[in-house]
Amino acid sequence: MSFISMPKNLRKNKADADSKGFVPKSMIDTLFDYKAFLDSSDSHGSIALKAPEQQKSIAVIGGGASGLVAAYELSKIDNINVTLFEAAGRLGGRMDSVYVEDGDLNQKVFELGCMRFPPTSYTLYHYLNKFGLKATPNFPDPGKVPTELLYENQVIPWDAGHQTPSDKDFQRIGDDFNNIINFLLGDASAPDIENPSKLFDYWAIYQSDPSEQTKQKVVDAWQEILTQYAEVTYFDAVFKLAQNRSLVTRPWTQEDMNKFGALGVGAGGFGPLYGVDFVEILRLFANGWEDNQELLLDGIGALTQAFEFALLGAKTADGKPKVSIELNAKVKNISKSADKFELLVSNNGGRVVSSQFDSVIVATTTRAMEYMGLTIANDIGSQKCEKQQDLVSQGVKVAIRNLHLMNSSKFFVTTERKFWYPENNPQGTTLPFNIQTDELMRGLYCLNYDKDVDGKPNTQGKGVVLISYVWGDDSSKLLALSPEERFQQFLPAIYAVNAEFAELLEKQTQKVSCIDWESTPNIYGAFKLNYPGQEQSNKDAFFQYQQEHLGLVLAGDSISWAGGWLEGAMPTGINAACAAAKYVGAQIIDNSPLTDISKDMYDYSLGENTAFCLLKDEGYLSAPSIPNYQFGQGDFSIEATISTSNSGTVVGNKSTAGGSGGYLLVIQPDGSIKFATDNGQTYYQIESAPSTVVIDNTWHSVVAVRKDGKLTLHLDGKLLESTQSGASDQSPLDVSNRLDVLIGSVQQAQEPYIHYTGGITQVRLWRRALSEQEVASQYDQGTIIDKEGLVAHWPLAINTDDISENENNVSVNGDVSFI
Repeated sequence: MSFISMPKNLRKNKADADSKGFVPKSMIDTLFDYKAFLDSSDSHGSIALKAPEQQKSIAVIGGGASGLVAAYELSKIDNINVTLFEAAGRLGGRMDSVYVEDGDLNQKVFELGCMRFPPTSYTLYHYLNKFGLKATPNFPDPGKVPTELLYENQVIPWDAGHQTPSDKDFQRIGDDFNNIINFLLGDASAPDIENPSKLFDYWAIYQSDPSEQTKQKVVDAWQEILTQYAEVTYFDAVFKLAQNRSLVTRPWTQEDMNKFGALGVGAGGFGPLYGVDFVEILRLFANGWEDNQELLLDGIGALTQAFEFALLGAKTADGKPKVSIELNAKVKNISKSADKFELLVSNNGGRVVSSQFDSVIVATTTRAMEYMGLTIANDIGSQKCEKQQDLVSQGVKVAIRNLHLMNSSKFFVTTERKFWYPENNPQGTTLPFNIQTDELMRGLYCLNYDKDVDGKPNTQGKGVVLISYVWGDDSSKLLALSPEERFQQFLPAIYAVNAEFAELLEKQTQKVSCIDWESTPNIYGAFKLNYPGQEQSNKDAFFQYQQEHLGLVLAGDSISWAGGWLEGAMPTGINAACAAAKYVGAQIIDNSPLTDISKDMYDYSLGENTAFCLLKDEGYLSAPSIPNYQFGQGDFSIEATISTSNSGTVVGNKSTAGGSGGYLLVIQPDGSIKFATDNGQTYYQIESAPSTVVIDNTWHSVVAVRKDGKLTLHLDGKLLESTQSGASDQSPLDVSNRLDVLIGSVQQAQEPYIHYTGGITQVRLWRRALSEQEVASQYDQGTIIDKEGLVAHWPLAINTDDISENENNVSVNGDVSFI
């Protein structure tokens, strides 16, 4: 599902691209070459170097693009049986083609979902080529074909082949927006290799000379975009940039924003997208998804059918089917006990059956995930029993609940003839192939699904007209209207644009089909577009597949970096297949998404460490002693997120006088970390190896844990090797005292590095030992996994509050500020 057209000159057309132009070979948020990985898997026969030693069963829930890809890739691995559950009566999900017979000519197609495909969709085109399906550059985008606009009741022509409509305001807006995009991303048609400064410059260099150094330049350029715009709406970003006189002809007014919202640069309005995160829009341009869009003459349903045939044809060595496809099978609940997943599945008759699997892939929209109990168990009985094992982390649950799905509606008809061609209408005139308006219908497209004849369009047979394609609020306006009511509402605007076109359309309309994706059962929305501030949740959902120990893996375009595009959905299916296969014992081929996509490549947690506490000149914070801080000889844990280039005590609770227990977590000048415990008579401590990582002025998570007397240190979620000293044979030592807990200092005069200087945030004390896996998960997800035993939590973002149940706020001492 595509939203907008490319501004002129942003990227070379495929037909005239030369060596100076740049076309991305990967997506900016992963920089992973899925085509190369799929080519490698083909040469190995599957994504696995080695199959599981024993027979394993994997459930794939959802028969859309990501589910089909996951099931297909798994079906090629020995000793893996796949059951594909689809709640609808057909496969495909939003790959939804309605076919209309037309005699000896090609079937005509209503593409209710995916309908146009940019050639930079490398995963999609891999499968199209594999199954012998060919796309054609015949999609009638505005300006590519004869186009007419209707804005505020005025008709504006747009001749085919021209970059903008014949209206000075729209030409100006188009030129200005092109300048804005080039200012942000660079000029893909001519990247500056000699003096790089923009994303496309660095990306072009990286593609021609791949190395860690050239890759980091690309990462830094995109990170700058993320940092600046991930919390900004599309409207606010464009309006602010359009006040920059160096980028625009003249500063944009409210009327300019109205035009841009209604019709964009003439190719379709941005108004319904104004509230989304600006980064989502920039992704479209960065990844080349709005360039040279093509269509499938056989419809995207042909790809669905090809996958289905391949799945049904997958056999074991002795000829048994490897894949079972269950239609009208709605998964109501998923649970896990021991090493098996249990699915409660409702069939078409309403009977609920239980099935068990070794691993599960959930390849649906996030709303469908929520309805099947991934955020809270749907099985009421289980709510009354003991606590159920979480299937996904809390951060992923937040993403499932909150990531924004845009609604969308389409309205198709077939016509007796393709009357927009001059040979097919009484006046012999070329009528518009595309109409864009600010009325209810918004965008109209005349489609030709017949193969060209001698290089020219085949004008014979029935026509297909997508009368209306809308999203967001424009889709909501139509929900209560029947197909006939919609048609009658659309006609006046079409008459206003071109009466001859409207009259022929009204007389020749035959079959009608429409869809509202928000109200479509089991789908509940059209495509994901993040709201400002949702990038971190998107990251949590996308990288969930790398939590391989869970056994349940998410997929689908609504957790991808490309909502609404098959190139978003399909790679998540590949990711999920790799993760599930590895979980059940397969060995995945080298250079896979499991190993070669780093979840830490970008910082999406905007705002998390943009507010923090800064300690300077012996400034520190103190929390009054309370009984919950008396750890005695028990287990306990200390967490803090720090940014410093200096040594000092991060958290301290130990007096100078003998006879008093206590503990310290200290950053030492050589970058080593010390965790010390003391009972007043003797001590036991560990130290990590010296490192430049800790004192590099970037943010790091430091965790100290005592469990059964054993001390451990963790940095950025990973267990550190350490050396011990003191009375290890007497540990656990009694660390209780009645002193304040200090953040950024310690009472003990003998400590050589008393005062900490730098940024600090997210300080927590636990009256239990965090497990190694829990430390890693909390670092990965940026959230608390289980609050049991949490006795202090000072975020230190804007104030001194303790947000744990104890509400034991800290006091400020000396030079302390909140940034």
